[in-house]
Amino acid sequence: MKDKIVMLSALFVSAAVLAGTALYHEKPSSQTVKAAEVKQYNYPQQADIAEKADTVSDSEVTKDTVYYKMLNTVDYYDRVSGTVVDANGNINQPITVEFECDLSKVSAHSKVTMTDIRNNSLIMSDETYISGMEQTKIDNLEKSFSKDGYVIDESEYVIPSDDERVTSIGDEYCYSYRPNSTNVPEAGSCLLPQEIVFSLLTDRDAWSLNGTENYLGRECWLINGQTNDYYAAKLKAERFMFLVDTKTGVLLKYEGYDSGGNIVDYVYAKEISFDDSADSVKTLPAERLSGLTQKY
Repeated sequence: MKDKIVMLSALFVSAAVLAGTALYHEKPSSQTVKAAEVKQYNYPQQADIAEKADTVSDSEVTKDTVYYKMLNTVDYYDRVSGTVVDANGNINQPITVEFECDLSKVSAHSKVTMTDIRNNSLIMSDETYISGMEQTKIDNLEKSFSKDGYVIDESEYVIPSDDERVTSIGDEYCYSYRPNSTNVPEAGSCLLPQEIVFSLLTDRDAWSLNGTENYLGRECWLINGQTNDYYAAKLKAERFMFLVDTKTGVLLKYEGYDSGGNIVDYVYAKEISFDDSADSVKTLPAERLSGLTQKY
């Protein structure tokens, strides 16, 4: 029987966290920012929020409910499919991610493309197939493939409790991440948006819940907020808007705005389906690797 992996805290600041992205966070980690950059907040015990959140009425929804649901989205679905477009801090070169995931089967497929919209040039075109603990990643531009990838089976990890997600060591706050068991890290800003939640929602005074809106046929919490000076410099955004799926905590829409109200960063789910409505995970066709060079 395999020992479970315990997620330990590490004291460093990640540019990817500060940018609110998950593109390169394939492995679970913990990261910190200075306490002065986030207002003090007394965190309640949240051990059973996963059971409670689905049963609360709209009038009972709190910022804590939203915060922890967004940090634990994978507790609220087992299968998901869809398409997400993520500016990833550069609106001139957004990535598009088409995906299907089955968490309990540790199975996933994704197609990731990056296009420079200024000249319509294709910068990246990758496709990944995961079945069990085996990953095959195909680079369509290089016409190559590799089988040495990192696959997450969440059953092998000890998941941090909600009151362990944000802790302080001296004058620093430490953020504890749970593993992204969707195995589609490029869509992490949507499917398990831990980085952007830690960055923008930890200071509960910096944002407000403003009712619900319908997006992609799903009821969403509308969040409006402001970044502090530290994150504004990192994100290039002074204000932001979220539409968060009330059933799962998935971030279906994010827009960051500069001082002139221009969109300078975004994440848009173009389509999304959960569980019984989700598409089946595509499997690797036998002939798919024909003519490709194996890198490793």
